[in-house]
Amino acid sequence: MGRLGALRQNTILVNAFYLGIIQVVNYIFPLATIPFLIKVLGVSGYGTIAFSQVIVSYICTIADYGFNMSATRDISVNRGSPEKVNRIFHNVIATKMLLAIGCLIPVVCAIFLLRTFEGFREVYLITTIFVLGQVIFPSWLYQGFENMRSLAVFNSVFKFVFTVAVFACVRSIADISLVAWMYVLGSLVSGLAAFIYAYKKYRLSPVWPTIGEIRELLKGGFDVFLPSFFSSVLNSGGVLVLGFFFSATLVGYYTGIDRLVKAGVTLLSTVTQSMFPNIAERFTTDKASAVEKIKSIGKKIVMLVSIATIVVGFFAGQFLSVLYDDSYRKYGYVLILLMIWSLIAFINNFVGIQFLVGSGQGRIYRRAFTVSGITMFFSLVVIKFWDINGVLFSTLLGESVLLLSMIYLIKRNNLHAY
Repeated sequence: MGRLGALRQNTILVNAFYLGIIQVVNYIFPLATIPFLIKVLGVSGYGTIAFSQVIVSYICTIADYGFNMSATRDISVNRGSPEKVNRIFHNVIATKMLLAIGCLIPVVCAIFLLRTFEGFREVYLITTIFVLGQVIFPSWLYQGFENMRSLAVFNSVFKFVFTVAVFACVRSIADISLVAWMYVLGSLVSGLAAFIYAYKKYRLSPVWPTIGEIRELLKGGFDVFLPSFFSSVLNSGGVLVLGFFFSATLVGYYTGIDRLVKAGVTLLSTVTQSMFPNIAERFTTDKASAVEKIKSIGKKIVMLVSIATIVVGFFAGQFLSVLYDDSYRKYGYVLILLMIWSLIAFINNFVGIQFLVGSGQGRIYRRAFTVSGITMFFSLVVIKFWDINGVLFSTLLGESVLLLSMIYLIKRNNLHAY
C-alpha cells in the first residue's frame, strides 16, 4: 500500500506539472504581452481588448457548465469502460456547443445594437470566435484519465507561436483587430489539435447524443456550474460593470493589475485541479485520507500566498511602475487588496471544490455560492459611485461571504465530523 500511495502521489505531481504548463500558456503568455500592449495600444486600447475578453469569459463559463469538474469526475470513474467514456465525451461536447450558441446569439446582437461597443465592434466580434476553441478543448477528458502530457504539448506550441506573433506584428492602435485575431487563433488551433489527438488516443467514435442524455448531463453538472458561474461574477463582474459605465482606460488600469494576481492564482490552481480526481476517488473509499490530503496541500498553499501578500505589500506601487508605467503607481493598493482576495479564494477552493464537491456535497457548495453571488450582485451597484474601489469592495465582500457561508453550512450539517 505504501508503494501504491507513493505512485498515486507521483501521478498527482506529474499531472500538476503538465497542467501547470497549460496554465502558464493560457494565462502567463497573454500576461507577458500586457506591458507591450499598454505601450503600443495605450491603456485605453488595452482596456478594449481586456473588456472583450471578459465578455467572452462569461460565455465560456456558461458553455463549460462546470464540466472541468463534473465531466472530469465522470471520466475518472468510468475510465475502465471505453463505451461510457465515448458517450460522455460526445455528450459533453454537444452540450457545450449548444450552450455556446445560445449565448453567442444575444451577445452578437448586443455588439451591433449597444453604444458601449461603438468604435471597436470588429474587435468584439472577432473575440467571440474564441469560444469555439474552448468548446472543443477537452481538458476535462485528459484530466479524467490523469494524462496531461500530450495536451500540454499541443497547448504550448500553438499558443506560444501566436503570442510571439503579437510582438512581431502589432505596431500601433491600428493593429488592435490583429491582437484579437491572435488571441482567437491560439485558442482555435490548440483546441482543434487536442480534440483530434483525443479522438485517436482514446479510440473515440462518433455517436449522437440524445436529448435525455443532454438533460441528465445538465442536471448532473448544475451543482458545479452554478458555483462556477458565480465564481465568474466574483472574479470579473466588476470589470464588466466598469466596461459598461466607465472608460476603457479605467478597465485597462484595473485589468492590468488584476491579471497579475490571477496569473499567480492560475499557477497554484494547477495543483488543486490535478488533485481533484484523486481526492474524489479517495472520498469513495477513505474519507479520512481525503480530508488529510486536502489539509496537507491546503496549508502549504495558503502559507505561500500569505508570504507573497506580505512581500507585495512593501513594493506594490514601485513594482507596477516598473512593469507598466508610472501612471500605475497610484494603484498599488489595488494590487495589495487583490492579493488578499487571492488568499481567501484559495481557502474557498479547498473548502468548496476539494472538500464539498469532492465528497459529493455539491448542493451545500451551491447554496453557499448562491448566497455569495447574490451578495456580490447587489454590491456591484457601488461601482457606479466608487469605480475601481467599488470593484475591490464587491470582490472582497463576495469572496468573504462565500467562505463564511460554507463554514456555517458545514457546521450546520455536521460535515466537520469527517
